[in-house]
Amino acid sequence: MTTWEDLEKDSATYDFKNNRTSYISQHPNGNSWVNSSREIYTYDVKNNRTGQLNQNWVSGAWENSNQYMYTYDSFNNQTSEIYQSWVNGTWSNSWRTTFSFSGYNNKTSALTENWNGNAWVNDYQYLYSYDNSNNQTSSLGQNWNNTAWVNTFLDTFTYDPANNQTSILTKKWIDSAWVNDFLITNVYNATNIQTSQTGQHWNGSGWVKAYQDNSTHDANNFTKSFSLKYWNDAGTKIKNGDSGYYYFHTALGINDPLVHEEGVIVYPNPNSGKFTITGNRTICSVEIYNLPGELVYSDYKSNEQKSKTIDLSNINKGIYLIKLRIGNKIYNRKIVVQ
Repeated sequence: MTTWEDLEKDSATYDFKNNRTSYISQHPNGNSWVNSSREIYTYDVKNNRTGQLNQNWVSGAWENSNQYMYTYDSFNNQTSEIYQSWVNGTWSNSWRTTFSFSGYNNKTSALTENWNGNAWVNDYQYLYSYDNSNNQTSSLGQNWNNTAWVNTFLDTFTYDPANNQTSILTKKWIDSAWVNDFLITNVYNATNIQTSQTGQHWNGSGWVKAYQDNSTHDANNFTKSFSLKYWNDAGTKIKNGDSGYYYFHTALGINDPLVHEEGVIVYPNPNSGKFTITGNRTICSVEIYNLPGELVYSDYKSNEQKSKTIDLSNINKGIYLIKLRIGNKIYNRKIVVQ
């Protein structure tokens, strides 16, 4: 190959409130672009997304594929999400999730049901609890076995007096009892900057170290150094890792980083598998790996965007590593899916 060949073209439209209203993908056919798929979005007066219609280009016309519909309460909390498929010229229910909230607008439950052709049937649910500072203290997952709810996992969270999250303990429901699974411990300095995070997995009788992420900071809370280590399954040997140092110079009394991190932020973290990556420059590619080093997600397309939202809500809970290419530099981040 001696020249560049077009592979795909994506284009989007926005309304005057900067809400995305459509997203169209096209592929080349000779000297012209041919429609492939499109998404159409609708919003309410408060800019909450109320619908997403997905269509495919078939025989010279747009054909419905599926759609999402969303509802909200007066506080803009999302109260439901319904997914429908286009079947034989009509919309057919597939699944729905309904959410409930406390008086403090904390999400207390998320119930997912499937459509059996005549009625909604329970599938699974999440139940959440909070402390007096509105910090989430637990997340309970349950599946419906046709007659009753059965426990699947339980996450518990602890906090220090400054409301910094100090630990995440994950347990699985096995043989009618809770069994330890994974433990994350966070340490903070006097200015509430996280300086260490340690992950451990349960080997049946004790906690075994899985990874450790440490960092140091200067008086202005700039990162001075970091180190990231990963242990083997037995927790007896470090199998790989990374480290780095950052240097600053002083100009007009202000510390300016000569080597910075392009403002790369991943939020929320921890999350349920859906999160957003932002940076000060265009995100060129994203790779996500699980702790054993297996690639679970990749996106090598550059859409000239400084922000990217990723939905991996179907992957297993745990720790995942994000490898970003921004410009000609590589950045590493870590997320917790719970």
